[in-house]
Amino acid sequence: NRQFWGFMWRRNALNSLVRLSPWRRRLCAAAELVRLNKRIADAGVCSRREADRLISEGLVSVEGLAPGQVTAGLKVGKQTEIRVQNKPLPHAAAPVVLAYNKPKHELVTTRDAHGRRTIFESLAAMNAPRGLKAVGRLDCSSEGVILLSTSGALARRLELPETGVPRTYRVRVHGNLTEEKLRALRTGTVVEGYKYAGMDVVVERNNRKKISWLQLTCFEGKNRMIRKICKTLHLDVTRLIRTGFGPIQINNKLREGVAMKVDVAALERQLQQYEALAAKRRMRKRYLGKVVRTKDDGYAPRDRRRETGTRGDDGRRRQRGADSAGEVGEGSLDRSSRFVKL
Repeated sequence: NRQFWGFMWRRNALNSLVRLSPWRRRLCAAAELVRLNKRIADAGVCSRREADRLISEGLVSVEGLAPGQVTAGLKVGKQTEIRVQNKPLPHAAAPVVLAYNKPKHELVTTRDAHGRRTIFESLAAMNAPRGLKAVGRLDCSSEGVILLSTSGALARRLELPETGVPRTYRVRVHGNLTEEKLRALRTGTVVEGYKYAGMDVVVERNNRKKISWLQLTCFEGKNRMIRKICKTLHLDVTRLIRTGFGPIQINNKLREGVAMKVDVAALERQLQQYEALAAKRRMRKRYLGKVVRTKDDGYAPRDRRRETGTRGDDGRRRQRGADSAGEVGEGSLDRSSRFVKL
């Protein structure tokens, strides 16, 4: 017993020394370091690209460093004193998430070369916080809910298909909506070498060869995914409205052209539930789309069964029907041969 407790005491003392060692403290401090342009962007001063411009023009100074040592890739800590245009850089605030009901013909981009209106111009008129990043995109002709966050990590987590955030759409299509097409929407459709996963489909209105309204729910947001799938099924999408993104749904408070602040703590709890459900869907192999190869790409499916014969004295495999020393005559059947599953 004395030897055992002595060993435990020495092990605990060694672990304490490792935890308090200088190199361990340096590693822990290095884990909190971020790039200088990201630190400026997280503070809400400007975007990373604009921060790079300010750094290159010498308008950013860092405590204890000469002007020539300040670069965009410089790693700084949270407590490092930084000045931008002779003004102290504020500490990064808590992340903010906004839900915006995007009207039709607004672009999800910071600026447009053709002078078309963007969602950030509309948000700036509402005194929205700076440094917002869009969670995914919506086409110019699409409308509905889009989320924006000041935290790039949170925005990335929201848009990743692996997180499993459901996206709900109301779609108006023109064309003959048959049961076969509905089955293809529910089971999955191959478009340009990519098989999109099946969606939850609710038919709100079906006039067969005229106008139909569908409610589609999916867990991934590929570029123009719904429009491409409907075009493959010979259905013309004339209106597309995203009615929900996760727990955020269009309601009386979130009318067209209105932005609403989202509770980040409640959203984080909901994301954990979505990720748990996504893990279960991955176990059932019913989760996301995948890249497939077709005959148009020069791909021919391999035959899964191969006919083989017996082995001779030399160890070589003989084909069925081959004449070898009278064992298997021409046209005869070798009963020992069988199909081997590869």
